[in-house]
Amino acid sequence: MVSFGKKATRDEIERNDSEVVNTGLSIWNFRDGSTTVRFLEELSEEEWTTYWEHYDQSKKKFYPCPGKDACPGCKEDLRAQKRYLVNALVVASDNPKVRAGYVNLYKVPASLIDKFMRRADRAGGTITDRDYEIIRTGSGLDTEYDLETGDKSKIDISKYEDKMIDHEEALQAAWNAAFPDAAEAKEDSAPEPKPRARARTAQEIEDEARPKQRVAAKTGKSDLEAAAAGEDPPSEPQPQSESADAEDEVISEEALRAMTEEQLHEIYERAGLDYGGDWDVDELVDNLIEQLAED
Repeated sequence: MVSFGKKATRDEIERNDSEVVNTGLSIWNFRDGSTTVRFLEELSEEEWTTYWEHYDQSKKKFYPCPGKDACPGCKEDLRAQKRYLVNALVVASDNPKVRAGYVNLYKVPASLIDKFMRRADRAGGTITDRDYEIIRTGSGLDTEYDLETGDKSKIDISKYEDKMIDHEEALQAAWNAAFPDAAEAKEDSAPEPKPRARARTAQEIEDEARPKQRVAAKTGKSDLEAAAAGEDPPSEPQPQSESADAEDEVISEEALRAMTEEQLHEIYERAGLDYGGDWDVDELVDNLIEQLAED
């Protein structure tokens, strides 16, 4: 049985496919320390998604940028950062907040994208044929990432398809959590999400000069290419409604850990408790239990 909160061996994960779970619509950062993952989506035009995000200190929330004309963050001149979304199976981590055996939707910082593209190119165009260890150190503007590549080892990725998280739904959920009133107002009028942007190949990167962002622009570029070149935020995702009507009730720890980050944020806000804007589900639940125990 996979032990949550501890490292799991490859054999344990392979033997317990039915116990692999995902974390709802949460979007994860790579946490401090070492996290080893198996990417479940190729670095290709269909499978990775690029977006821009803002952090609102007053809301203590990250949210995706829908484009300058419709974005409160852009109008307030809040800094926008580009991120890349990909589903990954957590194989191991030395961070107690990261649970092996989970399928998480990770946002990959721009500083890592070149490294992944180059490794995919050397592996014949794939990044799903081996594990990758992402090491995070520092914090804030001093955060740094390093990358280690594991040996080639085959797994059946199709076993995890039903655990994978839809990128657009997760982005829309993040928007809705930051702007619930706007999401409800647009419930009936929100357009369908646009197709995902095309990821650039390692060869394209090698053929072009690298400025500070290390990914150059081309004419007729997709959202991913424009984001990598440091240009204006893309136009998607379009916010859609996703509301949750939660009444006062006794909620078990198991039920709390099954919630999404935005649902836990609502509980914090109703209780008048503070929380960190970049906390994941486990951190939110652990801190909530501690604060309620003190009361």
